[in-house]
Amino acid sequence: MDNPKKLFIVDDETEIVEILKPHFERRGFQVLTCPSGEEAVKSLQEWVPDLVLLDYKLKDTMTGLDVIKKLREFNSTTKVIFLTGRLDDDVKKEAENLGVKVFLIKPVLMSTLDEVIQENLKS
Repeated sequence: MDNPKKLFIVDDETEIVEILKPHFERRGFQVLTCPSGEEAVKSLQEWVPDLVLLDYKLKDTMTGLDVIKKLREFNSTTKVIFLTGRLDDDVKKEAENLGVKVFLIKPVLMSTLDEVIQENLKS
């Protein structure tokens, strides 16, 4: 049997996490979540996910972009999808330079999210 894919959800909106975590667990993912950038960076140093689903605005002083910058210092291969309420062009360009290829704006259909995640795990 295959090892489950590891999905790390970094979002400070409890309601979003409470929907996404069980949704992806039912689909066979091993899911870890956290609400803050600092906590995310610490977790990423110990747990290597196949994919990070990352919000831009987090509850501490770090943004999602800060998390990606720190992640890239020690891991250049983990894929990241930005799932956020709003994203300006400068942030998007900087994230693209750090290897982010997918940007989704909340709210997003679960079917769209499923499809995008599966596509990213294939490539």
